[in-house]
Amino acid sequence: MAPDPADSVTSAGTVLASAKDLTPEQQSCADDVVEALSKANGILCTQALATTREDLWRLAFAPTQDTAWDTSKDPTRPTLPDAPAHKDLTTRVGSFNQDLPPSTCAVRHNKIKRKNENKEMGRNKKSREGKKHEKKPPSITQHRRAGERAFLRARYDDKTLGVEWFWSDAHGKGADPKFVTLRKMRSGVRMGLVSAQANALLHHDRVVTDHALAYNREYAAYWMRCRLLRYVGATPNGQRPTNPAALEFAALKQPRLLCPVALASSDTSEGLRRKMQTVDGSSKAEEGATGADADGGRRNRVV
Repeated sequence: MAPDPADSVTSAGTVLASAKDLTPEQQSCADDVVEALSKANGILCTQALATTREDLWRLAFAPTQDTAWDTSKDPTRPTLPDAPAHKDLTTRVGSFNQDLPPSTCAVRHNKIKRKNENKEMGRNKKSREGKKHEKKPPSITQHRRAGERAFLRARYDDKTLGVEWFWSDAHGKGADPKFVTLRKMRSGVRMGLVSAQANALLHHDRVVTDHALAYNREYAAYWMRCRLLRYVGATPNGQRPTNPAALEFAALKQPRLLCPVALASSDTSEGLRRKMQTVDGSSKAEEGATGADADGGRRNRVV
């Protein structure tokens, strides 16, 4: 339990502006926050266990590079990082070996477009000309032509409780993997399917882990500001700040990591399983640009 504010030996009128201003008792007034952060982050990354009380106090007093906080001010709500977008979770794995057929989304939009054009031209949709116009396929966009970049994303499959693979173009529209030529690695050897899948898994887990660590640190620093204000009895806005407890700590991010899911899934190929067991989850995947993801793409289970 955190020390009671009444036990503070510092007057509420004394402004504390840095970690160096804190007494040992004040430094320990939010140790339960530090413990909750270490518990949440330790599940994601063993390096996160090295986060110290001193690190968090420094962040608490300097929420951003351009701002400083002290106990004469409101606790300052956390500046939370944006959640990873679909495009952030894809990794480039190769290029298309031929022009791709239009995506499901493009076909649907094209059908609507052709119907509207028939109306504007006064054509009867049941006429030969109207039907012919509606069946006219959409043109192939540049990002779906031969030689353009192909991307892969690993996603959790709610039905199989395993991993599914979403192949896409640079705009996140689904693509058939048979149209993808996998890229060459730094060694000059062309990447195999297992390597592409391993890269997608590692990339996904790295992105969601980095986001969760940053998100959790921001919230922890905010809670430490609140706790310190309560401890010294300061009320900058005339009200006592919130007192973070177990309910708030439960909101710390613990995203689902897909590497453990793939290893536990009976659908995972032995080749991918061996690959994942021999790589360090923190190792750097093959570098590549990112693309977008979208619904309606082709889904493939681990093979």
